[in-house]
Amino acid sequence: MLPGQPKLSQQRTKVSRASFVRFPEQGFATWVLCNMGEIRPSGLGLEVADLFLADDMKR
Repeated sequence: MLPGQPKLSQQRTKVSRASFVRFPEQGFATWVLCNMGEIRPSGLGLEVADLFLADDMKR
């Protein structure tokens, strides 16, 4: 999950779940919104970041 990369994140849990993860050095962020309690949005957001930032990690 992008080790060593600075990131900012925010998570909220009430009726729905949401996660915001921002990678400022790459100019990239993810928002994941879920309305099912069994889904973990923070993990999904990091998986999306892994896919989109894979080329940045190779440099």
